[in-house]
Amino acid sequence: MRPGGEGFPPGRFSFGYADGMLNVAVLVGDWEQIEPVEGWETWYLLWDVIQALRERGHRVQTIRGVDRRDWPEADIGVVHVDLTRTPAAYAEAAGRYPVAVNGGCLDISKRAVSSCVVRPGDGYEGPVIVKSDLNCGGHPEEVRGRRSRGWVAKQAGSVGKRMPWAMRRRLPLSAYRVFERRSDVPWVAWRNPGLVVERFLPEERDGLYWLRSWLFMGECGYVRLIGAEERVVKARGIVRQELGDQDDPAWLPPSVRDRRAELGLDYGKIDFVMHKNEAVIFDINRTPSSSRDKSPEERGYQSGLLADGLERMAEAGLQASGLPG
Repeated sequence: MRPGGEGFPPGRFSFGYADGMLNVAVLVGDWEQIEPVEGWETWYLLWDVIQALRERGHRVQTIRGVDRRDWPEADIGVVHVDLTRTPAAYAEAAGRYPVAVNGGCLDISKRAVSSCVVRPGDGYEGPVIVKSDLNCGGHPEEVRGRRSRGWVAKQAGSVGKRMPWAMRRRLPLSAYRVFERRSDVPWVAWRNPGLVVERFLPEERDGLYWLRSWLFMGECGYVRLIGAEERVVKARGIVRQELGDQDDPAWLPPSVRDRRAELGLDYGKIDFVMHKNEAVIFDINRTPSSSRDKSPEERGYQSGLLADGLERMAEAGLQASGLPG
């Protein structure tokens, strides 16, 4: 893996920015806060990437919401909307710019992206796990609801949290359920559109359960392998971790790259496991977090590497559009 932070020489880009550096527009929801403010520290990885870009001299501006007429000039528009289903208006807004990042991947619900969803009549009878169909257990949608809905809707959401797990519209990671057979799943969970049943296909080695995460921006990225003692791998339960080369098929099988291309994903994270020598994808995130379990060295490495990826996308995109780059 090539170390991050190498960057490109000043003056490489010239569209819309007087001194020749990149001009990046990050499009976020009008309810979102990607940059840290007093009393609140952001968890978004893109904030680390933004800092790396600014340290290289690039200009990065955040645009909240799409209901506006005064669109600023930029070389590249990055869609960073923390929802399972991104409103099409954000992709259209990013399309105003010569290069658009993540404008083609709007739905990352489990039913849309997972390769192990159990469906009626598929013949699978083995172990299963019941999850929220929404990304991140529906937490981003809950945050948006708290900030935009009225008192009645907020109270309804509070009542929903006290309902039995199989009847809830959103299920946090801590409430995921593993069953030894699909027939053990309560009938109400099967009929709940907010939940999804997946084959439980763990990657086991050295007495641990493992999860692989491919983190990428354009052509740059790396694979992170984490191990835990619990069957449902969680950040707080990590006991071992390894970093791997995305160009090594042993770390990143071609089938995972192919699935990313099918989804049109430029930036994000794909979670998968190797089960019986087959890559099984079960989660995708377009707005990954910068986990605090990572060391400062790893955080610096990944932000520099992803900044490299965005620079390369901008270079290729501007050249393809006939603009100087």
